Amino acid sequence: MELITLERTGKAPLQFVGKLLATANGQFVGARPNSPNVHWFEISIYLAETDVSRPLIVAIVYRKHLKNVSLAVHVAECPSTLIGESPDAVATYLETFDPLKLIHGYPPGANFAARQQRLEKMLQIQFGMLVSAVLTDYPATLKQGITP
Repeated sequence: MELITLERTGKAPLQFVGKLLATANGQFVGARPNSPNVHWFEISIYLAETDVSRPLIVAIVYRKHLKNVSLAVHVAECPSTLIGESPDAVATYLETFDPLKLIHGYPPGANFAARQQRLEKMLQIQFGMLVSAVLTDYPATLKQGITP
């Protein structure tokens, strides 16, 4: 176990002793060869040793990187749905999470509406693929129940 500090946009960082259980990064998911996505998500699941009432932490990061502009929106939560540890709580949380609430896309207006729709569709598909990947990597021992 190690000391982990997760950034959270609009909140103080979340710090705990724990370990990374699973992670997935969408920077190259569906991207052209040698051309990473400029918008992508990262999802990580951690097991916290320091707060046994809420041992699982889900971290979701939305990143946007253009030529001279970088942006990251960080969400790290120990959702109340994870208290008491249902083995499927993390899956339910991720499957019902709305990734579009994090994105910074095109300016509002008719000129950019079609581009914004394409971006949202691509990011929804990418997020779904990352959820599948991170839940596949999620240890089977934790799916059977957590023993702090």
